Amino acid sequence: MDYATGSLFPDEEKQEKEQKDEFAASCRPLAELLDSVRHIEGFPLGRDGDILALSDPPYYTACPNPYIGEFIKFYGKPYDEATDTYERTPYVSDVSEGKNDPVYNAHSYHTKVPHKAIMKYIEHYTKEGDLVFDGFCGSGMTGVAAQLLGRRAILGDLSPAATFIAYNYNAPVDVAEFEREAKRILREVEKECGWMYETFHSEAGILPAKKAMEKAGGAGILPAKKDAGRMPAPLTEFKQTERDLSHWQHPGAIFFVTFNIYQRKVLSAKSRDIVMEAVKYWDGSKIYLFSAVVMPDHVHMLFKLLTD
Repeated sequence: MDYATGSLFPDEEKQEKEQKDEFAASCRPLAELLDSVRHIEGFPLGRDGDILALSDPPYYTACPNPYIGEFIKFYGKPYDEATDTYERTPYVSDVSEGKNDPVYNAHSYHTKVPHKAIMKYIEHYTKEGDLVFDGFCGSGMTGVAAQLLGRRAILGDLSPAATFIAYNYNAPVDVAEFEREAKRILREVEKECGWMYETFHSEAGILPAKKAMEKAGGAGILPAKKDAGRMPAPLTEFKQTERDLSHWQHPGAIFFVTFNIYQRKVLSAKSRDIVMEAVKYWDGSKIYLFSAVVMPDHVHMLFKLLTD
């Protein structure tokens, strides 16, 4: 199970794509080559159709990659002992990198090493355009480090799951297409599973949230005090529905409440200010508001009910 990747600097993107297309066009279909690698120890136990469906040949195969030799010939440089001048002193500097980088946290893996730490070694021992090989690639951080430094990488691992993660970490992504597909999936999940998150509770003496707010005279948001200099929030970007939680009271309790904007619509900065003013409306009279934050599509509140 191997993945081979090339440099993708913005100023080289067109040339890199042309080279990748040229190399891919010169390769035979993976289906014709499976038998040539089937005997290799570690060939996955699975149907050929599934292996082919997972693969993106020639750059990623969910089995031993039969294109590696061709990849090296296409991108590598022949070794000539007579003209070789390679010489590097041992790398002796301390390497310390945190694990809070977005790339590092994008997908967990039990043996993951921050790519920024690996970059120091690659930069020291190789030069731009070189091939970097990692035979125990795990989640593919060596490939990420190599690409960021203008090197090409060959990544291999006995685990198909590892090489699949490595492939998705290193393969170029059409951001616009990815966003469209992600939103489509979210819409489907909402349509199919959204009902599981709809909660309604009503008990004697406790009005549901919507009815309580209507009784208070608001149009979806608590009314503003006349002497507070605040205006009632308009319903141009949000409204209440029957899906809202009821106002459950327990004497002496401190509440942490999170509620979402209707249909998770993203509010403008002005509307977020209006929502914050509405949140603060009852502070000092009905509740003691410890903290509140209005996010683009949801609100957090930490408060305690005040007794008369």
